[in-house]
Amino acid sequence: MTPSSPAHSARRLALLLIACSAAANQAQPANANAATAASDTRIDTAAAVDRMDVAPSHAGHDASSAKLGPNPATDVQASAGARTADEAAVAAPEALIPAFVEAWNAHDVRRFEPLFTEQAIWVPVAEVRDEGRAAILQDLAVAHASWAGKTAIAPFDTPTVGRPAAGVATLFFRVRFLDGKGAPVPGIERALLLVAVHDADRWRIAAGQLTKESTAPKAAAPRQP
Repeated sequence: MTPSSPAHSARRLALLLIACSAAANQAQPANANAATAASDTRIDTAAAVDRMDVAPSHAGHDASSAKLGPNPATDVQASAGARTADEAAVAAPEALIPAFVEAWNAHDVRRFEPLFTEQAIWVPVAEVRDEGRAAILQDLAVAHASWAGKTAIAPFDTPTVGRPAAGVATLFFRVRFLDGKGAPVPGIERALLLVAVHDADRWRIAAGQLTKESTAPKAAAPRQP
């Protein structure tokens, strides 16, 4: 890899973005008055997402128990599904967004594999930095075998696509977590920033970061007369 290659430029850009980013505060699900089965589903989804900060791969960064081989979550996925994500990543950098969402909702770590470069960097929470595709897949395997395996995501708003250099693209988009009926769970949104490079005739993620929304500021207490 030469200093002027797209992958090298993307890695430098990724390290700068990660160094400058700040962790967002823990978001709390706004669903305290749930009384119906649908509301219970929303609470279960919110609880699963909130546990991401204490999941084994994030709290202790120990993914040694995760296996990338067959498991109940991945066995139900057809090989054609994996090819769909792989082919989508070839078309254009913005095609990585639906490919990532499809891989997440399939809970099949094999569908993430073609989306990342071999030396990719992934920051799922502020205190964790996965370096290399193997480490990223291991972390995702742990997540989708636990809290993430109970979730579904859907993008909203218009993604922002930048082209800072030839063969390099930045992708910013936001997602909502959905309940069992496909409705957005109130108060649970995430923003993702991906740095993509054109690598071996396809676009892949060279670096990515997932950021939580900020907690709404509390109203100031009225002054005493």
